[in-house]
Amino acid sequence: MIVEIKRVLTYQHLQKFEIDAKKVIDFIEMSAIPYSLIYPVKQYIPGDKDDNYILALALQTNSGFITSGDKQILSQKQTLEKKYSKLKILTKAQFEKKFSSSSL
Repeated sequence: MIVEIKRVLTYQHLQKFEIDAKKVIDFIEMSAIPYSLIYPVKQYIPGDKDDNYILALALQTNSGFITSGDKQILSQKQTLEKKYSKLKILTKAQFEKKFSSSSL
């Protein structure tokens, strides 16, 4: 997962945010709880093993939701949410609206 996060943080469209990748990774490593998948990773998103891993991780840990701007994940949102009723896929804007301090 760390490798995928490092890769995503290099995306050109994220450069405008001037994200300090080392600080992000250090924070994740300091605060995250290690988890090994129990069940094999299914093909949720055809041809994208990294997205499939993220979905498997969310489902196997009962995370409840994924926040993503990934077009492949978002294109499968309705299908995945219908099949896995405990999973919600949110964009950044939806996440902020749902969990901002003004909405709590």
